[in-house]
Amino acid sequence: MPLNFSLLRALKFVICITAAVIYFSLPSYAFYEYQGEQNSIDLRGLIRLFGVLNVNPDNKKFYANDSDLSTGGIGRLLLDTQIGEYVAIEFNGYQFIISNTASSVIPDSHGTFPVVMERSSALEWKQQNGKQTKASLAVDRLNLGLSHGNLDLTLGRQPVNLATVFYFTPNDFFGPFTAQTFYRVYKSGVDAARLEVQLGELSQLSLINVLGYDPDSSSSNGWSDNPALDRSSFLARIAATAFNFEWALLGGKVSNKDIIGASLQGDLFEWLGLRAEGHYSMPENNSINNYAEFTIGLEHKFPNDFDLRGEIFHHGSGADSTKDYDDTKLLAQSILPYRAAWYTAIGVGYQATPLLQIGGVAITNLVDGSNLLSFNSIYSLSDESELSFGFIIPIGKNTPTNSNSIQSEFGLYPYSANIEFRRYF
Repeated sequence: MPLNFSLLRALKFVICITAAVIYFSLPSYAFYEYQGEQNSIDLRGLIRLFGVLNVNPDNKKFYANDSDLSTGGIGRLLLDTQIGEYVAIEFNGYQFIISNTASSVIPDSHGTFPVVMERSSALEWKQQNGKQTKASLAVDRLNLGLSHGNLDLTLGRQPVNLATVFYFTPNDFFGPFTAQTFYRVYKSGVDAARLEVQLGELSQLSLINVLGYDPDSSSSNGWSDNPALDRSSFLARIAATAFNFEWALLGGKVSNKDIIGASLQGDLFEWLGLRAEGHYSMPENNSINNYAEFTIGLEHKFPNDFDLRGEIFHHGSGADSTKDYDDTKLLAQSILPYRAAWYTAIGVGYQATPLLQIGGVAITNLVDGSNLLSFNSIYSLSDESELSFGFIIPIGKNTPTNSNSIQSEFGLYPYSANIEFRRYF
């Protein structure tokens, strides 16, 4: 599709966004709120309207079009209920619709679309799956919480996040955000049981079972509706606080890999944040070597509302040379970030005004020297609405169409810009 036509469509979307901003920027309130002595109900919602324009590399092997434009929206309904002292229910469902010309096999660079999760297809419905228009309805979270004394049990579809660092999160095994994702308000859920045991004031034990599912291309989300024991995960994590740091150990099975790992987070000298996490994987498949993944990060928040983060990431299953990049995974749309063995990220955030927040992150692939520069800004229109704008600049060697080897990871990414309007109510 010619770029000028894509820009015309983008302009039309901006006009629609502007109209939505004018309409939705009035004060709003939750659908329904009730607060009793022991019982409560909180019914809320979220509307996201977005547009993403990609200017693609000149590579017909990976991109059919010179540029691609995606427009769409996500509507969420959220329910939190407390029943007495011991019982809680959480529901989070969304309606997603997108119209696009995209032919790219590169992952969603902005983190705009719902993350594809390995979970039962029974709670997801594909309403339209055309070449340019897709629509789906899904239950993102649905769980029952039971609490008594020092025990907290959560059953059902829920987010599971064991990460302590921000950009590269090797211990976030279930639907992690990419390093360049700025909007992280809602993490998608997996079908799981989680037991939290408070061992003392400063220590806690977590026991987690996440159900796995066999792939099913005919289903609504690409997975079957019946759990598969051999793909299910079982993890135990124990954490304790000492010397101003939280120290944690974890171990168990994630899909078809045995895992042992650790993490820490805290402050050095009361001004420098230190975060680290990692694990050692032992795949059950003997044809795959054992490998380690870990991240070490430092951060500091300055008095003028400016914060700075830096991380280094070792991806043990990644390649040590571009010669080892496997483009068949990319072409099959099964690529998982990241492809190389070593990465760094340097990120900044700044509260420019009470209404304007800006941020950016520079990600470097240390194996091939490519970079991904991502920038984002959020402007508050009211207490309940905001407008976000971001863009991504890839820097790296281009891969010719007729090449049998990828020259650089981020050199294959498109130049990308997105605009998003969010309304909470």
